[in-house]
Amino acid sequence: MASIKEVAKEAGVSVATVSYVLNKNKYVSPELTKRVLQSVQKLNYNANPIARSLRNKKTKTIGVILQNIINIFFPQVLAGLEEYAKEQNYNLLFFNTYNDLNAEKEAITSLMNMWVDGIILDSCVPEPMKTEYVKFIEGIKSHKSVPIVLLERTLGNNNHSAVTVDNFNGGYIATKHLIDKGKNRILHIGAINEWSMTLERTEGYKAAMVEYGLEDQMMIKYANLRPQDGYELMKEILMQNSTINGIFTANDQLAIGAMKAIKELGQLIPEDVAIVGFDNIFVSSLMETTLTTVNVPKYEMGRLAAKQLIDIMNNDNIQPEVIKLPVNLIVRQSTDLRGEKNWELYGW
Repeated sequence: MASIKEVAKEAGVSVATVSYVLNKNKYVSPELTKRVLQSVQKLNYNANPIARSLRNKKTKTIGVILQNIINIFFPQVLAGLEEYAKEQNYNLLFFNTYNDLNAEKEAITSLMNMWVDGIILDSCVPEPMKTEYVKFIEGIKSHKSVPIVLLERTLGNNNHSAVTVDNFNGGYIATKHLIDKGKNRILHIGAINEWSMTLERTEGYKAAMVEYGLEDQMMIKYANLRPQDGYELMKEILMQNSTINGIFTANDQLAIGAMKAIKELGQLIPEDVAIVGFDNIFVSSLMETTLTTVNVPKYEMGRLAAKQLIDIMNNDNIQPEVIKLPVNLIVRQSTDLRGEKNWELYGW
């Protein structure tokens, strides 16, 4: 493999001139630039990207830490992240924590040591542990300052940019929709994990119930955000309480499991029990009875997070900003038999 010295000799210029042309960090005349590039091509010269990144203190790499990369929610988020990063010539390096906070901390430390230029973090830290967790983050950053942009939630301080959605309004409009459909015994299945985004959805449910004078009818149960948990909890609840006629779940996966239990117990959706999910994962439109859900703009969330981070990495003077994306309700057959029936066949 040719060296930079050989390229310089072939082009009849200094090593510094070759470096200026390749790194585009100093003006070189068009004539010399052309000679250098011709020599690079002739000798098939490839600059060592690792050495160049060490000189520039830039790796053109972004670390991405997700709670569970195989979760059906994340493909569109990742698509948005990756597309914008590639447009800006950045590579992504993924870490999967499986909702393990210790694994998350190890991932952050590892990425800092890898000299990534920035980190996008979807944290699994429970709300009661936020204060201690923020101290950990700030302690790490005091030794090596790498910008972090948060996905889905904030950490309760103003030190990090974040891209979130209006979870409270999502919970509110989901519950109001059920009330508007004549449902008055509405169960909410929240997330057993104490995360701000799901807690806000629960608060939205409560607000709608209070506004419509149904505070005495509020019923809240908690489960892990998986179809199996929705199925098992729903079976248990309906066998004890057959008066429930509406359900709002913290995500679509809970709703899908709950729908299976409702049907197995011989009840009709939406006539006997109407149900609304949250996220609008593509499977929601493929159900035999399509699922009414709160749509989260997942692709836009990922793209904006990547843009936020790259803007910060290119400008130290940018102040942290929290972007809260709006949500909207997609009415399907689980609350209205005349609702949307179109299938989402893209598979992401």
